[in-house]
Amino acid sequence: MERLKRKLCSKIEYLDGVVVVLVFISFFLLYFSVLPERLTWENYGGDGGDFMSAILTGGIPHPTGYPTYVILGSLFQRILSVKSPYYRVALLSAISGSSTVALMCIWVKRELTSRGRIKWVSGLITALACGTSYLFWSQAVIVEVHGLHAVFIIMALFYFSLITRYSRSRVHDAALMCLAAIFGIGLGNHVTLVFIAPALVGAVILSRKSGMGWKIIICQLLCLLLGLSVYLYLPLSARNYPPINWGNPQNLDGFIWQISGTPYQANLILHEPVNIFNQFLEWAKFLLEQIGLPGVILCILGVVESRQLGKSLFGLLVWVLGIYSLFSIIYNVHDSASYLMPVVMVVSIWVGLGAGLIYRWRWRRLPVGITLVILCVVYFVIRIPATCRRVDPRNEYKAAAYAEDYLGTAPEGAILLTRDDADTFPLWYYHFGLGYRPDVRIIVTALTPFEWYRETLVRTYPDVNYPPLYERVGYDWEEELVSLNSARPICRSIYDSKTSYGIGITCTKRD
Repeated sequence: MERLKRKLCSKIEYLDGVVVVLVFISFFLLYFSVLPERLTWENYGGDGGDFMSAILTGGIPHPTGYPTYVILGSLFQRILSVKSPYYRVALLSAISGSSTVALMCIWVKRELTSRGRIKWVSGLITALACGTSYLFWSQAVIVEVHGLHAVFIIMALFYFSLITRYSRSRVHDAALMCLAAIFGIGLGNHVTLVFIAPALVGAVILSRKSGMGWKIIICQLLCLLLGLSVYLYLPLSARNYPPINWGNPQNLDGFIWQISGTPYQANLILHEPVNIFNQFLEWAKFLLEQIGLPGVILCILGVVESRQLGKSLFGLLVWVLGIYSLFSIIYNVHDSASYLMPVVMVVSIWVGLGAGLIYRWRWRRLPVGITLVILCVVYFVIRIPATCRRVDPRNEYKAAAYAEDYLGTAPEGAILLTRDDADTFPLWYYHFGLGYRPDVRIIVTALTPFEWYRETLVRTYPDVNYPPLYERVGYDWEEELVSLNSARPICRSIYDSKTSYGIGITCTKRD
């Protein structure tokens, strides 16, 4: 009897694995079909040029440095030789997105206390709702950190689950330590993963009272620190003075400036009550757009059905939804909506739970619930073509066109002065990453007040004449640099709605 039971469990686990692999393959093919080969601004992808430049030069992108993403992106560049460098790193996002929806499917299935068929209904609908949502899909097909961030979010949910069940079932200590290390590595991809840390700490405290020993707690902490060691990439890379070297984090001040996101902290704004209300309405509208009205109904039912997960996991989901929603609302940047990826994941889990609830509905012995679930599947599937057209980044290559046009028409040996992310990052990618127009010199005027940037310029372009490097100056340093290089043509980027990419170029030739 025991042997038969083991065989049955083995067969179930095998079938579970097959279903998860099929989910992964299905969504990977969906994302793979629209991967771009060229640099794009589509889908909140404005930072793509910065990330690509850092990846291709061994450099350090804008704060918080994102060492995990840069290292993995560099690895994809080395092991793959398909198409363009941008395409290879976009593959990382596609694999991350596909892995996330597959892991969400199995997580929901594992955590529910319902019967097996209902578990699978909830898990598969969760994957379908999340994987076909506009935001999730948009981040799975471009060079950005949010697709990979989603993987670490779902792994954190697995970690929390194992901790909370430590005293109730057999949990391997090695699994806890492995997930602790993954959590640390995840913090190296996106620092907002730290928002889940309080929930994990609380779970450890409760598990300590239920029998988790100090030894395993200390081992988890050490594994977490081991994962965080990915941040050593920043000072080690900075020692080589790469051309993309935000903060030059060789010393403690530069390192803290980088990982704390100091230049972006001013974007955290506490709005007036009226503005908060408007932001909340935008937040609700955005989530409605992700799952549609049927999804909202399922989500509400799923919140009720969350008792199947237990109080701890329900509290975790509410915490994740609340803290990431709050951060997105108060973080005043143009791409703040992309920080709602964890929120979309939580909402999708509730959609899946709601589908599992209605699956059990019957009316006079008729399987009404099964019919409703099938209609839900049809609803999410028929949304795919429209969402695909909307998120397809191949429809917009303005960033690539701008860089090619600007660099292609710039005079020989010109100094190109830029002033913002939009007009700088594409040029960095082509100039530093792809080695295009090595004769020109790109100088970002908005960064010249920073000593670390002036030091990087001297190392990157030693043939340019510079004002005193360590003198306490503001933006006048830029104009003095221009006057010291009177023999070079000077080009400046300007915002110009008349051009197809919204940025114009003015060049002045010198005698």
